[in-house]
Amino acid sequence: MLRRKTFVWAAFSGLLCCFLGVFLTLPTPCAFPPQNPPSTLLHHFSAAEDFVHHAGEPSADGWELDYDKTRPGYALTHLKNPLLLEPGTYRTSFIVRRGHYPKKGLLHNTYGVFRLELWDETTNEKLNERELQMGDFTRPNHLEKRWLDFSMEGRRGHLIEPRVYWLGLANAEVKSVDIERFPDVSLKALEDKALSIGEKLARHHLENGFVVARRANGSPEDTGDATTYTGYYLASLAWKVSVKKDPLTYQALENAVKTLHTALKGTDENPLLTRFVEKDGTPHPKGPSKDVYSSFFFGYAVAYPFVENAALKKQMREDADKVATRLLKDRLTVQGTDGPIFTLAPYFTEGEVRLGLKRLFADKHDYKNLLRQIRQAHKYLPFGELWPGQKKVVKALKKQDEDALLQLVVPTLNGLAQLGERVRDVLREQYRTDLFPKRFRNQNYPGKQLESALTEALHKFPEQKNDRRFNQLSDLKILAANALIALHIIRTAQWMTDDILFDDYYKTNLYTQEALLQTALDWYAQEETIIQLTAGNPAADQARKGIVSTLALYNLIRLEKNPAVKETYRSILDRWWESNRNEDNPLAAAIYTVCSGKGVKSRHATFVENVACRDLTPFPFPDAGVLLRALDLYPENRTGYGKDYWKVYGTNVANAWGGGSFKGFSREPLPLSHRPKDNFLWQRNPRRLSGDDAIDYPGTDYLFVYWFCRHHGLIPPTPPEPTAKKK
Repeated sequence: MLRRKTFVWAAFSGLLCCFLGVFLTLPTPCAFPPQNPPSTLLHHFSAAEDFVHHAGEPSADGWELDYDKTRPGYALTHLKNPLLLEPGTYRTSFIVRRGHYPKKGLLHNTYGVFRLELWDETTNEKLNERELQMGDFTRPNHLEKRWLDFSMEGRRGHLIEPRVYWLGLANAEVKSVDIERFPDVSLKALEDKALSIGEKLARHHLENGFVVARRANGSPEDTGDATTYTGYYLASLAWKVSVKKDPLTYQALENAVKTLHTALKGTDENPLLTRFVEKDGTPHPKGPSKDVYSSFFFGYAVAYPFVENAALKKQMREDADKVATRLLKDRLTVQGTDGPIFTLAPYFTEGEVRLGLKRLFADKHDYKNLLRQIRQAHKYLPFGELWPGQKKVVKALKKQDEDALLQLVVPTLNGLAQLGERVRDVLREQYRTDLFPKRFRNQNYPGKQLESALTEALHKFPEQKNDRRFNQLSDLKILAANALIALHIIRTAQWMTDDILFDDYYKTNLYTQEALLQTALDWYAQEETIIQLTAGNPAADQARKGIVSTLALYNLIRLEKNPAVKETYRSILDRWWESNRNEDNPLAAAIYTVCSGKGVKSRHATFVENVACRDLTPFPFPDAGVLLRALDLYPENRTGYGKDYWKVYGTNVANAWGGGSFKGFSREPLPLSHRPKDNFLWQRNPRRLSGDDAIDYPGTDYLFVYWFCRHHGLIPPTPPEPTAKKK
């Protein structure tokens, strides 16, 4: 009997070991999902019972709206019992759904359903709002949670009121509204985290002076981005010096400047910034990017006022002069030994068009999709040829004839402009039921908004004497991000060197010649509007990323002395903020707070001398508590989750903390504690369900935002700890 038991146990153990052996060889996630960010439910409001209603009727689950019966209006407004909240940070969650109807239409996904609003009823001020379209919901008749975060700083004793406006374009329902409170943030904990991350970065993440990530074996990773992150690290050190004024931080600042100087290779006549430099002086083999050039000048611009070493300041001026002068001589193009590497021109160059065609032909999915979209367009726009010359373009595409397509670029641009005119005219006629819902008097229908956007776009490219809008590629000035980065580099060089060459170029290319500022004014963030009106909010949300050009905008506002030009930059910032205010991006919030020139003066503004933006009044972000909460959730453990983690847990993370998933993205920004942990999070889309590797990242992003906020007075100094009185 014992032998039998022993045999059975041995066999079981053997099978168990085999199973474990196979299991342990499988790819496994590097970590389990983080804990749920803490919050406390304070209030649960019934949509049917706790609000006044201007549209709709009660239903079994809440408050229902039928687009065949009801005019647009507030589904929920005016809480019957006043909502008084203590100082703190909160989330208003709306439990809503859309119905089945209408079921189809060319712009079906862009039909507006609700506008979620948050009001300070005491001051009659709208604190925030966001619009939900048909495409924002995972499916019909499915209750989903969407939210707005806010803080009560400066609003003690004010009545806060959530409201829901129904746009009248689709059947829908509101079930309830919840108010949650987030834990208070410890200012000391934020500073301790900044000091800890900074100490670890200096000890573990510098390779030959450059900021790098680390593999588990200690070898450097992401060296291709080393110059970019070293520029941002230099800026954070400069802001820290302005706050702490300690000699060790200042020495680190000088070291970072010297490191960036080593990234400049080539000759005085042909300088080239590189991505990284080995200890033996060998530069990274890959050519530089726009990010490298932009962050290099950003770091220099922020650090320059704090550098006390005269020789080092002279070296910085010479570096800026060399690089910017070469950029102007090559018409905003960075040249390598084998030709152009990239351009900051506000239009596509011939080289970029050729590169784009090569990539299109190499990607079979995109290639087939383009041909399919042209065919589908005929279904909705039966114009024969969609634009003059379309058949030649399709023929060249099918043959993958790069030279023929290049010759057709300018004629095609003019043809597409004519197509835009015809589409605009169709939208104006208002007889298409697939473009215009029944309640056509509602000015929020997608067809009307799209017609306005097309009219505005065509107005920016007026017809010339030859009845064409474009005669060459450079007539299509639409690359707003390029324009801002170019202005940022030239303005920084002019400020540092006081060279008349840069001053003349800057002033004469704002609205004429390259028209850099005009391009930014016309097109910055406008592509997002087009995506929202044609593909819907989820598509626009997925495309939203990158803050390099916004940092350039911050630097331009900071340096600009001409009031009219500064206000133009601020108007561009306003437009950008309109689409980024609910992205839970603390850097975006901080930049807008400092540079917008709007708001109520912060009670913390007097704590820190505003050196870098000395001509700006530091205004608080209206929801400063939301900014602090984001920094509080930022995990000090910077080891990425890795591909296996996101493959296993990605959808679950989106469903639990991101309002559901959509094509590899969450529908709402993930909490900071749950996002991929790759370098410089503020440059990434906060809805991604992939992107990081299982390596140790340096935390430059946290240092950048924290010391930026401390320098500008958005985060007050940590209160001193109380000392015990002597008896």
